[in-house]
Amino acid sequence: MSLAVFIKNNHEQILSEWQSFAQSLGPAADSMSQAQLRDHAKEILDAIAGDLESYQSEQDQADKSKGEKAGSQGQWAAAIHGKLRYEAGFSLPQLTSEYRALRASVIRLWSKSTPDQPSQILRDMTRFNEAIDEALADSILKFSDGLSRSRDTFIGMLGHDLRSPLNTVSVTAQHLSTPSMTDAQRLAAGSRITRAVKSMSGMIGDLLEFARSSLGGCIPIRAHDCNLGVLCRTAVEDTQLWNPGHVVRIDLSGNLDGTFDEARIQQVLSNLVTIQVSIVVVNKMIKADTS
Repeated sequence: MSLAVFIKNNHEQILSEWQSFAQSLGPAADSMSQAQLRDHAKEILDAIAGDLESYQSEQDQADKSKGEKAGSQGQWAAAIHGKLRYEAGFSLPQLTSEYRALRASVIRLWSKSTPDQPSQILRDMTRFNEAIDEALADSILKFSDGLSRSRDTFIGMLGHDLRSPLNTVSVTAQHLSTPSMTDAQRLAAGSRITRAVKSMSGMIGDLLEFARSSLGGCIPIRAHDCNLGVLCRTAVEDTQLWNPGHVVRIDLSGNLDGTFDEARIQQVLSNLVTIQVSIVVVNKMIKADTS
């Protein structure tokens, strides 16, 4: 039995082994459904079987080895698979291990069902390995695209979010040099600087952690019990400090206790308040220009 025919006739057995292996790649796969675990595996197998049955010239083989073969349904499926595995939180080694396991499963199952036919086995094995390598290359390409976008987004967010605590430190340091400040005011200013430095240290820590585990592509989340009202007041206070000409009012009600990533929520709130203040400033400038 040719390998192409074997793959077509044994979809379920091959996909079942794919699913079992993907399920073992926790924690990313722990909450995934059967459809998510088997993601595009059937389309990849169908494309491989079709490739095995198609004619291949020496030039086609040379082009394939250089990654120059024209796009196919299998390449599309492999690319989408790489994208979805990245979004699910898989690492690049986990992605490549799926294809290694698929290759091993198919060869093992096929060898058990195939009589001794050395010439056909050699031909089919060569073509099968080429097809698997193509699919793997397409998956890795799309996975890497997602990783690059995640890295750029993370660095952009970090650069933007660092501005708020830096402004807080800068303005508070200027206020500390004012002779008329009371001891209570100096104590409050010191607390603001400490809080801003802690925020910046957390962001730098996230950057280092992201660099160490760059293949994961995920921003770390550390949730714990805190009060959203306190975080809102802190964000307003810090923004008000370096925008003294604008009054920011806050209206809080209800139970605001919850489990949050305090640093992430603080960044979001500070950005929202800063954006609102900026909108007010721009509107005032527009009104002044038109009057």
